[in-house]
Amino acid sequence: MSDELHDQEVKQANRMRGKKHLQTTQEISQIVKDYYEERARKGRQPGQKVAWCGVAVPKPPLQAMDVLAYYPEQYGTVVATRGDPHRFLSVAESYGLSREMCGYARITLGYILEGLPEDAPLGGMARPDMLIVTTAVCDTRVKWWELMGELLEVPVYILEAPEMPPPGRSGAVISAADMESAGIQIGRRDAPHTTLFAAQNYVGLIKFLEAQCGKPMDQKRLAEINQASARVSRIRREINEYRKAIPCPMGSADAFAAMFPGMYMPGTPLADDFYTRLRAEVRERMERKLGIIPEERYRLVWSGIPFWYNMGLLNYFEERGGVVVIDTAYGCAAQRSGNPKREPGRWGINGMVASVIKAVVDYNCDGAILSYTPTCRALYINQLEIQNTLREELDVPSLLLESDMVDASSFSEAQTLSRIDAFIEVVEEKARRRGWMPVAIGPK
Repeated sequence: MSDELHDQEVKQANRMRGKKHLQTTQEISQIVKDYYEERARKGRQPGQKVAWCGVAVPKPPLQAMDVLAYYPEQYGTVVATRGDPHRFLSVAESYGLSREMCGYARITLGYILEGLPEDAPLGGMARPDMLIVTTAVCDTRVKWWELMGELLEVPVYILEAPEMPPPGRSGAVISAADMESAGIQIGRRDAPHTTLFAAQNYVGLIKFLEAQCGKPMDQKRLAEINQASARVSRIRREINEYRKAIPCPMGSADAFAAMFPGMYMPGTPLADDFYTRLRAEVRERMERKLGIIPEERYRLVWSGIPFWYNMGLLNYFEERGGVVVIDTAYGCAAQRSGNPKREPGRWGINGMVASVIKAVVDYNCDGAILSYTPTCRALYINQLEIQNTLREELDVPSLLLESDMVDASSFSEAQTLSRIDAFIEVVEEKARRRGWMPVAIGPK
């Protein structure tokens, strides 16, 4: 990438920073900063074990064993929002890694190849003693972790998590509680051998941690952390229920920021306190009918990973009378409603198609923004099917926005905003003709 293009990328990212509307979510920036400062401090202490983990790796066992966990995918967002992604992306490209490879992977590998520099954003990640990854969500992540293991010369544990296609058009028969209890997608109840296989691998993870840490797992503490984590998940689901309200009391500009404690610190008192206060704020806004914008003319769903270097895109809709009321990539999985009229005809890989269709119906959305990130095959592969299903089953328009999630070199702000403007005209017309239906709101 040329220096001129790099300068343009940095200016672009600075021009479209996201704006949060809620008081509680204003705290996230400091929470993230404290998170990395604490790990930088503890990571230097003798005997402290450090792990780099894939996002879907269960957090409670690590917390119960006092392992300091970093999540390279999350750190990629830190670099994209707080630093200079080009610095590490260019190192990765010089090493021979393709620009078609996951942006998170390229940033992390570039960071490793540069020697884990201390001046990295928020101090970087402490050198790991171990690497842990799952086969869930992303099928190429295992190779990424294996390469990191070779470069860092540390052991890698692969937590196998079988994911089976759903049994027909009615979708996978698995509850959110089942998924949260293990921290991974374990498949279907009509295929119990997958549950057994996942459980065996989970036990293997515990044994791996015990061997690396040189001590047994404290099962009582693990149970307590699992309970705390489950409580945080319930509160997050309740907050998402309140987002169904018209006008919307909390949009995705705040939600993408607010996901950090729940995804990376779920079993902690900090996460419990944060979401308890956020729930109270969102509920109060709902009861007062206080929306994100003064006049909500249309409602949107966001599918896929946001462009972390340009979170202002979410606010751009707000400036034009719309709100992205819900997002489906993080913690908003499709649930079977029991109402045939609300069940999508297509389910898709791991329910991704269904989650967007149901979000459009349940949240009274007039259109969908489909983040098309070719470098993330796991989340972009469904987007065309989602677009077709929205059109054929609901007559709802959608917009494909193509870019990498952390590499701004493939993003054109002018072209993107021009396409969004044209899309808004279509959505506003649909919103005027369709009308919104009342929905039941409350914890489930």
